[in-house]
Amino acid sequence: MYYIIIFLIPHGTNYSETKIHTIQLHYKALSIPDDAKIKIPPLYIHIPGTPIMTTENDHPGLKHVNGAEFKSVAIIPDPRYPGHAISEQLTIHFGPPAGLVVTSQDIKDIQVPGLERGTLLITPKQTVVSKRSDPVICRRTGLTCVPAFAMTGHKAQGNTFSRVLVDLPENRTPSQRGSTTLPSFESVYVPLSRGMSWAGLEINQLMSKDSFLGCRLDDGMKKGLQKLELHARKTSLDFERYCKRSESASLRQWFERWKLLSE
Repeated sequence: MYYIIIFLIPHGTNYSETKIHTIQLHYKALSIPDDAKIKIPPLYIHIPGTPIMTTENDHPGLKHVNGAEFKSVAIIPDPRYPGHAISEQLTIHFGPPAGLVVTSQDIKDIQVPGLERGTLLITPKQTVVSKRSDPVICRRTGLTCVPAFAMTGHKAQGNTFSRVLVDLPENRTPSQRGSTTLPSFESVYVPLSRGMSWAGLEINQLMSKDSFLGCRLDDGMKKGLQKLELHARKTSLDFERYCKRSESASLRQWFERWKLLSE
């Protein structure tokens, strides 16, 4: 049985560092989600052992970067925000935790003073969530991480998984003019290529054959790939000329061996 702890994140304004008190302002602040600019979510749900993803480049040397995957080990409550038991399985804190201890294979050999080997402590930070046009500057204090049960295709790029459930885009999506358009090639290719094997890939919703085959690279992407191919050929020729003209015998010998390698 899982025990769930929810941390509602406090918000403050430029008029005072105290928390927002009016229900309307607090509700509006909690309704602002985390995104590419706002790295802190409005609430954090903790279940021991669940995967999380960090949202900011806090400690690159400790692998704490945007998009890094960890597993939660323990949560450290802040005494200033005591827990309120809603049931035997649920507690709510009206404030962020003092810290979150996480682990991953990438940091298994890293020893942080005061922590067990292979663990890292994530502590709260502060960020602005209001827009420039807003009359009040609203700040949010919380953890720069989110539970990672699911991630967007954009976040998943560069990662592969032994088991993955893919939610493909709808067959057709409405456009601003009222007509429908096919999903982009990238929105289909990226999710399908995240699995390490066909056996570990599950698709939540299949696309029709016509929609799948209708996904094409847009003209801008095609031109970009053609440009890269031209640059690749030019770079290869420039490199070949450089090696042939080099005064280094070892470099010329290496180049002759390199030419014999299959592509």
